Amino acid sequence: MKKGHKKRSIQGHLFDLLLVVIIGDTITFFFNPDISSFLRFLPWNSFYSLVIGGFLWKGNEALGGFIGKYIDSYKDPFRALRWNLIGMFVYSTLIIIIINYIWWVLLFGKPADYLLRQGLLIMIIEFVVTVLIASILFSVGFFQAWRESAVNEERLKSESLAYQYKALQNQVNPHFLFNSLNTLSSLVYKDQDQAVKFIKQLSEVYRYVLEHKNAEVVELSTELIFVKNYVFLQKIRHGNSLNVSFDFYHPVETKL
Repeated sequence: MKKGHKKRSIQGHLFDLLLVVIIGDTITFFFNPDISSFLRFLPWNSFYSLVIGGFLWKGNEALGGFIGKYIDSYKDPFRALRWNLIGMFVYSTLIIIIINYIWWVLLFGKPADYLLRQGLLIMIIEFVVTVLIASILFSVGFFQAWRESAVNEERLKSESLAYQYKALQNQVNPHFLFNSLNTLSSLVYKDQDQAVKFIKQLSEVYRYVLEHKNAEVVELSTELIFVKNYVFLQKIRHGNSLNVSFDFYHPVETKL
C-alpha cells in the first residue's frame, strides 16, 4: 500500500471511530438529558462508545472483507448480501453481549442478571443501531455490485453476439461465395449437369455452416462430408491443378 493511501486509510478509520463516539454519546444524552450528569460521565460514556462501536463497526467491516474473499459480490450479489447479513447478526449479537458483560459485570462489579434487567435495553438499542447502519451500508454495496453485475452481463452478451457474428462472417466467407458464383456462371454454359451438381454441393456447404455454427463438437462423419463437398467445389474451380486424397478409411462415401 502506498504511503498516501495508507495515510488516507488511517484517517478514514479515525473518522469512523470518532463518528461512533458521537453516535454513542448522542444516544446516551437522549435517554439521560440531564446535562450535569451527562458531562460527569462523558469520558466513561465516550470510552464505552468507542470500544463497542469500534468493535461493531470495524469488526463487521472486517467480516465483510473476509466473506468477500470467498463470495464475489459482483458475480453473486444476492448470496454475498445474504451471508453478510447473517454474519452481521451473529457477530454483532456476540460482541454486544461480550463487551457489555466485561463492562458491567467484570469492570463495574454488577451482578450477571443486570444485563437482563437494566442492561437489556442498552443492548437492544445497540443492536438496532448496528443493524440499521450495517443494513444501509450492505444495501448500498449490494446495489452497486448488482448494477455492476448487470452491466457486465450485458457487456458479455454483446461481446458474445459480436463474436458469433464475426465467426459467422468468417465461416460464410464472401470471397469464397464470390469465387463459387463465378465458377458456377462459367459452368452453366459448359456443363449444365455439372452446374446442377455444383449448386447442390454449394448448398450443402452453406447448410453445414449454418447448422453447426454454434456447435462445439461435430461428428467426424459429418465433418468429412463437409470437407469432401468443399473439395469438390474447389476441384471444379481449379481443375486438375488441385489434387486431394483422403488417406484413411472411413465409411463415408461422397463422390468428388
